[in-house]
Amino acid sequence: QRQAVLRGECEGIPIQSRPDFLLVDEARVVDLKTTSDVLRWGRDFTRFGYHLQVGIAALLGVKRFAFLV
Repeated sequence: QRQAVLRGECEGIPIQSRPDFLLVDEARVVDLKTTSDVLRWGRDFTRFGYHLQVGIAALLGVKRFAFLV
């Protein structure tokens, strides 16, 4: 299995993302996450910076991003 790596720049700063699944034709990313308590997922989303992951992917041209928990 090959790992996809998306690379680009934001205001001259190199950025990259390594999604679990990348559907290039649809510019769609699916990222797998695990949790011991699904009720804490909202808090973990911010705590672990997952919102930043979505923003970086958008800067790299991803149109649709989904977390599979």
